[in-house]
Amino acid sequence: MSGSTKVSAAVIGVGRMGQHHARNYAALAGFKLAAVVDQNPVSARAAAEKYGCSAFATVPELLAAGLGIQAASVAVPTVFHRGVAEKLLPAGV
Repeated sequence: MSGSTKVSAAVIGVGRMGQHHARNYAALAGFKLAAVVDQNPVSARAAAEKYGCSAFATVPELLAAGLGIQAASVAVPTVFHRGVAEKLLPAGV
């Protein structure tokens, strides 16, 4: 990565696995954890406060916020991966 440009990342699902993804994005040089998404507002808010990012309940809300998300970890139950990806990919994430 050149200069101070950081990849703007989001974590979709901040349960058991998503917490690890959020922690790692927040700590990795070259990345900025911009947002977390979780249908549980308590979980989303707690992760957002812990890592200093925005919280959303849905992927469409995240995308509508215009944060310029470039990468995302999909950490929801496997049966929901495709539905999440089908929202992220057309948005260039």
